[in-house]
Amino acid sequence: MTEQVIDDLIEKMPSGSGIDCDYSWTKSNGKLILHNSFHNMNDGGYYDGYSEFKVHLILKDDGEWILDKIRFAKSITDPSTYRKYSNYILLDYLYDTYIWNIEERNLKVGDFNNAMVDF
Repeated sequence: MTEQVIDDLIEKMPSGSGIDCDYSWTKSNGKLILHNSFHNMNDGGYYDGYSEFKVHLILKDDGEWILDKIRFAKSITDPSTYRKYSNYILLDYLYDTYIWNIEERNLKVGDFNNAMVDF
C-alpha cells in the first residue's frame, strides 16, 4: 500500500469535535494503525488535556476497511488518571465516530487510486 493511499484514507477520517490533532500512522501485523489525540474538556467547559489513541484498521480481501479496535495510549491507563478519562465515555464516542465514518463512507482501497495492497 502506498503512502498516497494511506494519506487519502486519513483525509477521509474524522476531524473536529475533539479529534483535533494531525493523524500519523504505522503498520503492524497486517493492520494500519492511525494515531491521534482527543482534546478533553472538563465539566466547566475548559480544555484540560489530550487523550492519545490508536485506531486499528484491517483491510479485507475485497478492499474494504474494517475497524478492528481502538486503544488508548498507556499514559492514560494508569489507575490514577484512568478514572478521569473514563468519565468522558470517550471510548464509546470514538468507536461510534469511527464505525459510522467507515460504514457511511463505505471506505474501500478502490476509492484511493486503485492502489495495490501489500500489507
